[in-house]
Amino acid sequence: MSATEADRAVTLATLLTSAAVALNGLAKAVLMGRATDDAYLDTERLLSELVDMLRDRCQTYVPPRVVDSKRPDP
Repeated sequence: MSATEADRAVTLATLLTSAAVALNGLAKAVLMGRATDDAYLDTERLLSELVDMLRDRCQTYVPPRVVDSKRPDP
């Protein structure tokens, strides 16, 4: 794993953890009837960052090549 990939993995893990905490906090606030617009906006911002990072990772993903190209025909 290269240093760039390691940095991306750490950033992704951090964003996933932050999003989980934010969603848990928002769920508790909604359950208690104390959710505010700011809580929704903060959660939306975190989820948008996560979506952007996942989209970037998917665009740069290169699937592995088939090693055994001599598969029997069905």
